[in-house]
Formats: sequence, structure tokens, C-alpha cells
Amino acid sequence: MRNQDYELNIRLRRAGHLIWFDPDLAVSYRPRGSLRELAAQYYEYGTWKADVARRHPTSVRLRQLAPPIAIISVIVGLVSGVRWRPALLLPLAYTSAVLGCSAAARATTRHTATALLAIHTSWAFGFLGQLLRPSRIGSSSVGSSRVDAR
Repeated sequence: MRNQDYELNIRLRRAGHLIWFDPDLAVSYRPRGSLRELAAQYYEYGTWKADVARRHPTSVRLRQLAPPIAIISVIVGLVSGVRWRPALLLPLAYTSAVLGCSAAARATTRHTATALLAIHTSWAFGFLGQLLRPSRIGSSSVGSSRVDAR
């Protein structure tokens, strides 16, 4: 499962508890070994973000909807652009943003852009695919309404 820390924080705040951020906390990250593994990781992230969004709709922030909005815009722009050329500005804007972020990262632009495309696309398809599935609420322990305040 993914996103369980975020979902727990929602329940803790709703129960009146305070969540502290400690800037001295060290967190390690293990990069995925391949583009396929990276895409699978972010597909799962998107799937579980949709599950949490369904359970706690008021927790959703606009920035969390950026990947699905961007990918839908690219698809709509490409399909519509066949008949109405100005629609091609949508995929062009996304491509420019990805390349701009890649250049700002001062990394190999092609590799960074490829990783960002994989992350955004897989997250978006995981998120949208989960939203289109029948609700799983109640079928797992994630989202339990009980918060142990010990």
C-alpha cells in the first residue's frame, strides 16, 4: 500500500491531534532500477492517492490533481489537434514545462524528461483508473475511522 502516512495524518488531524514536521529528520530514498519499476511505483502511488481522495475528498489539493489534468490535456490536445491546430498548444505547454524542469534540475535533460513523463503518466493513469473502479472503501484497514490517541 502507498499513501498510508498521508491518510493517517488526515485522520489524526480530524481527531484533534497535531502533526509536527521535523526538518532534521533524515529520510532515505532508494531510486528504482529501471524506468519500468519507476512507472510501477508511481502507478501505485496514483492508485492509492485516488483511494484516499475517495475516502477523504476534502483532503485533495489542486497540486495533487496536476498529473491527471496534465496528461488528460496532452491527450485531448493531441486528438483535437488533428482537426483544430491550436489544441496542440496543450501538449506543447506540457512538453515545455517538463523540459524546463529537466533543465532546471541540471541533470541529463533527456533522462530527467523521460523520468518525469513516466512519473506523471503512470501516476495519472493509476489515479484515474482507481477513480473509475467501484469503491473499495471498507475492504481494507486503510481509512479506518478509529484513531488510537495513546
